[in-house]
Amino acid sequence: MNVLQIPINENLYSKIKEFSEKENISIESFASLAIEEKIEYYSESEYFLKRFKNKTKDDFRRALLKVPSVEPPEYDKL
Repeated sequence: MNVLQIPINENLYSKIKEFSEKENISIESFASLAIEEKIEYYSESEYFLKRFKNKTKDDFRRALLKVPSVEPPEYDKL
């Protein structure tokens, strides 16, 4: 495992500490999870940008027509 040292301002550190305590995990684990989530977000964004780069609004509308018009199950209602 590698170690990453980064400067963090006091306000951000306090928030990281607060949330890591709420989640009952170490500050290091909390920061590692946050970085992992951000990397996953960027990876997924890149995937969708590549996949749908040449699509049009009409392509999107055609895709929506394939979605059934039904009530959501009870567990999925807002």
